[in-house]
Amino acid sequence: MTIRAAVLRTFCVLSALCSLPHGLGMRLGGQGGGQELTTGSVDPKVLFWTGAFINMSVVVGLAIFGVKQLRDGFPSRHRSLMITASLLVVGFIIAYVLKLVFLGREDLSVWSQAAVWTLRFHETCVLTMVVGGALALRWGSQLCATRSFTLNPDDPEADPALVNRHRRAGRTAVIGAVLGLLSSGFVLMGMYARLS
Repeated sequence: MTIRAAVLRTFCVLSALCSLPHGLGMRLGGQGGGQELTTGSVDPKVLFWTGAFINMSVVVGLAIFGVKQLRDGFPSRHRSLMITASLLVVGFIIAYVLKLVFLGREDLSVWSQAAVWTLRFHETCVLTMVVGGALALRWGSQLCATRSFTLNPDDPEADPALVNRHRRAGRTAVIGAVLGLLSSGFVLMGMYARLS
């Protein structure tokens, strides 16, 4: 299966899962001062975070597949997958800024304390992913001319310290991404629950 096909298949599956509330006829409608699940329009903020969850799922899938490619001896595929995952993260950051401008922030005053702490944990995981990923990309770029990447014995050997820094940063980013995805699932479930 090609990388593109794997990404498209993952996106289609997650899109189907996230559309279940709509398929069951549960949409947000505003009547009076409250909010309820009716046949009205969906809260755009919940739609945004549903899309963000799908995006994060694809990021994690690409990262895990990228690690597998490296372990299987395909460093160029590993790099391509990680760069693709990074571009999706950058895309989310841009979309988040636009969301703040046009939709504003969530009203955390109606969230439970547990939900707020879950959100803070998720934000910490995302920050860890971004910092770790940026460092891994930086140090990984410095390895591109070495035999660790080219697999050419005539190329210079990679600095072991640089390889270790790249590996630790990448592992940190992947762990942050996985935990970020799991915690975002709980955050999103809470958002849907508060629609009722």
